[in-house]
Amino acid sequence: MDISREMEDARTLLVGLTTKKPVSFLKRGNEAIKQALLHAKNQGCTRLLIPDQGGWLTYPQFGKKLGFDITHFETKDGVFGPEVLVGDHKTVVLINSLPAYAFNLDMQAITNHCKKHNILLINDVAASIGTKDATYGDIIIGSFGKAKPLPLDEGGFIAGVKPTVGEPDIDYETLTELLKTLPTRTKEALNIAKKIKMLLPNISNPEHNGYVVIAPFTTDAEKEMLINLVEKQFPNIEYTICPRYIRVTRQAVSFEVKRLFTK
Repeated sequence: MDISREMEDARTLLVGLTTKKPVSFLKRGNEAIKQALLHAKNQGCTRLLIPDQGGWLTYPQFGKKLGFDITHFETKDGVFGPEVLVGDHKTVVLINSLPAYAFNLDMQAITNHCKKHNILLINDVAASIGTKDATYGDIIIGSFGKAKPLPLDEGGFIAGVKPTVGEPDIDYETLTELLKTLPTRTKEALNIAKKIKMLLPNISNPEHNGYVVIAPFTTDAEKEMLINLVEKQFPNIEYTICPRYIRVTRQAVSFEVKRLFTK
């Protein structure tokens, strides 16, 4: 199988998962963010709305470099409703549709709100790919980086618009296999996350499904208790300590089930 055939097989699968055309491949997920924002700028958008937590580090970085007027809208541990998205035809919203890799959004309501107010919606689906939430938005972007549902460790994509750069030479054969096995692998990760939640006395948004479990704490003793509870049953699960913009901006232990994703 030659690289052009491998590339088209992967492209076809991503068209199915995003319901958007065209789908183009890029060297990195960050390049997809940059290309999406460049398109927004070329469409006349001057204002960028991004979440105050639960997003990705380069959202504000690229927004600033491209000269957008940036507003961080308020969320509750990354979760928000459409009413916080205030803007018009000069506004672009950039969100992760699985904030912090942990929480679910009402993407249908958010999409309807953006359409009503002529707001351009960029949906980062690096975490939500494979779910219905990855089908919403004017532009859909994603990453195949390490510890993501599609952990190729290289590359990314943009759907809905054509980028200004060419497509890279990445391992499309492995990417195709990762796309085909996505449902099985994500189901396994979600099951582990659910088991971890059952061990903990206090979890942020426990009714949500994601690949990260976030447990708030107020004291060091409480933090150590949370870590010990999980390590007894899941010694291989890595964790990080918040506040972190890409998770939540309060004190919490973030159990990184997502890091089980490997190619």
